[in-house]
Amino acid sequence: MRNLRDREIYDNELRRQAQIDRENSSAAGGVAVGIAIAGLVGAGIAAYALLNRQPAEAPRQNTVIERTREVVPVPQPKAPEVKAPDINITVPSPAPANSSPESDAAQPESNAQPSSGSDSATSSPDAAPASQNP
Repeated sequence: MRNLRDREIYDNELRRQAQIDRENSSAAGGVAVGIAIAGLVGAGIAAYALLNRQPAEAPRQNTVIERTREVVPVPQPKAPEVKAPDINITVPSPAPANSSPESDAAQPESNAQPSSGSDSATSSPDAAPASQNP
């Protein structure tokens, strides 16, 4: 019996070892497929970069750009010339030196006609009454 039992243990061990080998080979295959895919993607990116690269540029030199401000006068429309109007102003001559403000105020009354029936009523309106002294 011992023999039968050892045989059973041995068969179980062989099955277990076969399963481990299958799992390991499956994992190795997955890793190999992953590496192959990554390599292909990397090669594609490298090919794209090499085919689409720009030609090498010449070294850049510093260029100094001077900015100058030039003031250009803007022509302004000229306003029409306006001449001052010619106005004739007559300035009255000053009154004689012997007149005073009091006599100026009394003068309009002298031109008025007296209301009484005296000799001055027959005289002309420009004549001063005889009773007033200048």
